Amino acid sequence: MTKHGDLLKIAALAIVAMTLPVWLLSVEMPWVAAVLVIAAFAFFMPLVNAPLIGVFTVRTPADLRPKAMAALLTLSTCAGPLGYIAAGQVLAHTSVYLVFFVIAAALTASAIPFSLALLRGRAAPDLAAVPDVAHG
Repeated sequence: MTKHGDLLKIAALAIVAMTLPVWLLSVEMPWVAAVLVIAAFAFFMPLVNAPLIGVFTVRTPADLRPKAMAALLTLSTCAGPLGYIAAGQVLAHTSVYLVFFVIAAALTASAIPFSLALLRGRAAPDLAAVPDVAHG
């Protein structure tokens, strides 16, 4: 089992690595290459999501945990369709390459400071061990 700090370092590196393939979608390429780029992006996603949702769950006080998790899941569930609506409106007026360029820039601009905050190494409060969380 890894330490909590190790998982956050993995997440910090993976969130930056996850943004790098998206830049390639801003140039024309064969569909096979685009599929590989998306696969590279998807490879890093669980390395980011799992540790961060775990920390979110453990750091939330037990009495607020159900409400906090419900809010997180509601926001992420609503974001998908809203993203499709926004993308459709934008793609009606601009090229797909420009859209992916802006998405890559926004992802990178948010991932770098987030990663630096995770790597800062400040002492975190004691967290429950992963087996304790997983088994209640």
